[in-house]
Amino acid sequence: MDQIANGSADDITLWGDLKKALQTHFSPQDDTWEARTKIKYIKQTGSLQAYQQEYSSAALELPDMAEKDKVFNFIMGLKPWARNEVRRQKIRTLEEAFAAVDRLVDHFDETSDDKKKKSEKPKEKKGDDASKADDGLKTKKPLKCWICAGPHTVKNCPSKPKVTAFTTSMPTLHGRRVLTRDT
Repeated sequence: MDQIANGSADDITLWGDLKKALQTHFSPQDDTWEARTKIKYIKQTGSLQAYQQEYSSAALELPDMAEKDKVFNFIMGLKPWARNEVRRQKIRTLEEAFAAVDRLVDHFDETSDDKKKKSEKPKEKKGDDASKADDGLKTKKPLKCWICAGPHTVKNCPSKPKVTAFTTSMPTLHGRRVLTRDT
């Protein structure tokens, strides 16, 4: 664009030259600052593949960034469980880190499929009590009060006031209730 402004537009003959001229004219002076900030604060919030794709597109904007810094920022942006798995492998390049993440995706997709298969059980129809007894599934026990053996909980027991009256009328020794043969 400076070439256009200076009147030397004849120098731009290739698409790459025009693209470079447009980028230098319209991009901020320090575009690496924004790219470095972006790459530093990218975090994995969704899937591993989405994070890897977002990070790789941001890393392409920084060709002069050291490989160790790219690897460090990539690993630090992973979720803790994935970060630990990747760090165990002593990764040196970004390609190795991407390959490690791909292996994690493959591994966890296989294990999650296995878990889904194990957790899938045939659903029973409501009111089918005979099948529950045959399958050995636990059925709810009827309510039974341990004080009077009635069909209610201890909290709702009508005999409960009698029990508390009994415990308050017990003899005490040094502030503690004591059972004697008389009581």
